[in-house]
Amino acid sequence: MTAGKLPDPATPFGARVRTRLRDERVVWLTTVADDGTPQPNPVWFVWLDDHVLIYNRPDARRLSYLAERPRVGLHFDGDGQGGNIVVLSGYARRDDDAPAAHAVPE
Repeated sequence: MTAGKLPDPATPFGARVRTRLRDERVVWLTTVADDGTPQPNPVWFVWLDDHVLIYNRPDARRLSYLAERPRVGLHFDGDGQGGNIVVLSGYARRDDDAPAAHAVPE
């Protein structure tokens, strides 16, 4: 996924966004089904070269959703009290040239 413009890293919020992208491994990916229903799913990810890299099984339904509707949302779990919320939106695409999962040390 390519995120839109991220917040300024010099701000506390911008620094927190980058820390979460760098340090966390699970994020909620929300795609949209054929009938327009949002489809949130927890996924493992890597922040790599300013992109969110997510590996999927080749038969994952979300891949067909992304082919038709590439706009997605990503959000991290909060702190259980309504704080530490980070939500990103952007476009996802299948990248058949991405390195194999075992080739990405992260």
